[in-house]
Amino acid sequence: MKAIERIIDRAHLDRKRVVLSEAEDPRVLAAAQMAIDKQLAYITLVGDEPAIIAAAELHHIDLAGIHIISP
Repeated sequence: MKAIERIIDRAHLDRKRVVLSEAEDPRVLAAAQMAIDKQLAYITLVGDEPAIIAAAELHHIDLAGIHIISP
């Protein structure tokens, strides 16, 4: 088994919460969606909620299962 596969397997067994800033960035949104889709972590995005939602819609990112905190 490759190292990355071992890391992914461990992430599945003990999912942690990951908090991401700069949440309007499409790369951050894509990574958050991937983590949710692969059940690697629970995701919280920090930033302006309307801006995050707009960016997600613009880049066709599903925010289901992702928690957003507006400071």
